Amino acid sequence: MTQTLDHSLHPRHIVMISIGGIIGAGFFIGASGPISMAGPGVIVTYAFSGLLTIFESLMLRDIALNSVEPGSFIMSLRSILGRSLGFIAGWTYWIIWVVTLAIEVIGASDLIREWIHIPFTLIELIVLSIVTGANLVSVRNYGEVEYWLSIIKIMALVSFILISLGSLFLGIHAMENMHSASGFLPNGLTALFAAAPTVVYSMSGSEVATIAALESGDPRGNASRLSRVVALSVTSLYFFSIVALLSLVSWDKIMPGQSPFLYALNIIHMPFASTVMTIIILTSMLSTLNSGIYATSRITFEMAEVGDALASFKKLDVRNNLPVRAILLCSLGTLLVAILAIISPNLVFAFLASASGAMIILHYGLITTARVILSKKNLWKAWVTFILLLVVIVSMVIIPSARYELVAGILAFFIVGVAEKITRARRKKWCAFSR
Repeated sequence: MTQTLDHSLHPRHIVMISIGGIIGAGFFIGASGPISMAGPGVIVTYAFSGLLTIFESLMLRDIALNSVEPGSFIMSLRSILGRSLGFIAGWTYWIIWVVTLAIEVIGASDLIREWIHIPFTLIELIVLSIVTGANLVSVRNYGEVEYWLSIIKIMALVSFILISLGSLFLGIHAMENMHSASGFLPNGLTALFAAAPTVVYSMSGSEVATIAALESGDPRGNASRLSRVVALSVTSLYFFSIVALLSLVSWDKIMPGQSPFLYALNIIHMPFASTVMTIIILTSMLSTLNSGIYATSRITFEMAEVGDALASFKKLDVRNNLPVRAILLCSLGTLLVAILAIISPNLVFAFLASASGAMIILHYGLITTARVILSKKNLWKAWVTFILLLVVIVSMVIIPSARYELVAGILAFFIVGVAEKITRARRKKWCAFSR
């Protein structure tokens, strides 16, 4: 009898696995970058990026409803756009996640070494082993673990918003911080566009719902419904958290690379703020790692099923129907990228990190193109999405720091495309030899 993936995840698991993959250090710490760049006007950037995220979720919903190909959005792209683009989309998505996971491992290990004084590399191995182990239990148990990890993150953001509102009512005036002496746009309008790629990247991940839905009782229905729920939830949490944050503190006091939320809590003299926020950030990182390994391993499993990855990665464990080899491959990839961050931080790792942000934008372009090809109904949503994407791409071309990211992303797509041509040629040669 042919083995298949388990189908024991419930909608609440799918939503939380998706949110777990989105809300991580990229927001709790990374938000300081866009704020320092754009000032109070960054709320416009978050609103714009949230709108793009919501429209992309609509593209994913339409694809899930209309695609004849079962599977995640990667398999749908392969069916609609062709094998070559499907191969490129799958492996670049794999690279995006592995790089993201490596960054989260490094960040989590950096926090832990403040408490445990052992070699940094050993901490990285322990962190990666823990989240890999969580992915090697039954998918239902994994879903429960990720559900509660994500709940902690959501409760933290909601609590922060409520605490901020309470502080404002006690006398801290929002208008004083939103309209400081330097104005709402202290660095000009272009700064809003310069911050857009980073914010869009931090909001990406609603497509994970189409992956997790494969292990539920209603894959197509859950994929179409829950990707939109995830996008709306994340957009709302991000937007209102940033508004609350900038209402509490002056933007020019926020330092890039440091948690602006921790700074805000210290400003209002919240007891044990440092310890609590450190635990929340660490939980967020572990949650993102958990969801990322899950999503990446399932994409690897799917690609192996259609011949875009080695056939051995489609093998499932006989006890719990888990793609164990695919999970271990993703963990190994994460470890290798983390090692590259040590031995080649300014060359290989810098290229991979820069390319990842741009590849998300390029992926969005592929998803929207597939939606246009698949169905001619309500095409206005697709054209709006294209316009929003064009704004981001133009901003990346104009802004020097983002221009390198765009070039790196295009180059990464090209390299994976060349790999696809080589593997296809070798596959044909082997088939001919076999005859």
